[in-house]
Amino acid sequence: MRGSPRTTPGDRRRGSVFILVLLLSGLVAGLATSFGTSVRLQLKEGRDTGTGLKAELAAESGFEYALRRLTLDSDWNGTGPDGVTLPGGGSFQVSAAGAGEEKTVTVDGADGAGLARYELRVSADPGGSSTGNKAVIALGEEAEFEHCQVFGSVLLADEFGSVKDWHNNADGSGWWGGDGREPEHEEGFEYEFEFAQVHETLWKFTDTTYIGHGTDERVTEEPVKMPPWYLEGWLTPQPGVTVLTDISGLSNQHFSDTVVLVFTHAPEKHKDGHESKDDIHLKNCHFDAGLVVYAPWDTDVRDPKESLGYEIEIEAENCHFGLPGGNHLGVLAPAAEVELENCIVRGLAYGHEIEIENTNLWGVLIGIHEVEVEHGQVFYDADVAQNPPPGVQLDTGGQGVALLEMKERYDD
Repeated sequence: MRGSPRTTPGDRRRGSVFILVLLLSGLVAGLATSFGTSVRLQLKEGRDTGTGLKAELAAESGFEYALRRLTLDSDWNGTGPDGVTLPGGGSFQVSAAGAGEEKTVTVDGADGAGLARYELRVSADPGGSSTGNKAVIALGEEAEFEHCQVFGSVLLADEFGSVKDWHNNADGSGWWGGDGREPEHEEGFEYEFEFAQVHETLWKFTDTTYIGHGTDERVTEEPVKMPPWYLEGWLTPQPGVTVLTDISGLSNQHFSDTVVLVFTHAPEKHKDGHESKDDIHLKNCHFDAGLVVYAPWDTDVRDPKESLGYEIEIEAENCHFGLPGGNHLGVLAPAAEVELENCIVRGLAYGHEIEIENTNLWGVLIGIHEVEVEHGQVFYDADVAQNPPPGVQLDTGGQGVALLEMKERYDD
């Protein structure tokens, strides 16, 4: 019989090497698989980090955009579902909700699968003391609203020191300084609201309740600036401007030019029933490009009679001032008393004393000493406020946004 084959030392060495090769091959294969998986994970993480970073940048853009929009318009409610697409890729969508000044704002930034969200709580101050976002501004001691409606906000300067008066320089520059009002009565201010409705906010400087009944009445602190005025430019000969000097009145006339009334002495006296007045009468006239009542640059509009030596009193009946989409000039008369009865005004009406009765006005109404709205309606026109006619400026500042709280969330 043959015996079993003998195992030599060389055979045992060859077997050990084979096993070692198998072990090393398995280790290398495992390392290769692990390395491939790691590379794939790193690439995916890089892609995710890239989209996440871009989404975060998009959300930051939306955040800045939201703050700017709320600064310009405290009632802005967001971008809508379409959002805003950024030129470099990514997009954001903003929604803003809330009553009054405080808003809850959600900003979603997106890029591919990445999403970044900011949840904000902000205070959007609509600017209580500016003149560029109000329908009616009363800068004096007297204001009366009777059987009327104001479709916009009203500002009452019902505290001494709440107005900065404008003072002109000869070159057209100027400065704001001091409140030139002096109380004429023991009460100081006389403001009356009778069957009057303010459809937006009634701004004031004291906590006095003027209307109540659910009217949005708010207190502001920043002094209001009297709108700067400078009328010298209207005297320069130019197309589209007609200058009339020392007239006593106009009747049944139609002007396509802006009409500038200039007075070098006290107007002649005219009989009005049994009363004698220094009035200039305008009746059944159309002033398509508005009316300017000139006053020299150094006139004190708080007391124009003291500066001029006489009063300028304009009475207009059944007249039209301005046109829709025109030059935004209704009546510009910072040193005159203007009474408008059964009239239509489209543009800015700015006077020392200004009274409208049975009259509709689309634009902005400003009275330096007195404002009266009786059996009429005032409709705020933002276009007039933002683009006032030559010779006057309105303050559109005074509003801002304060960030009260901010939360962040990131999703992939």
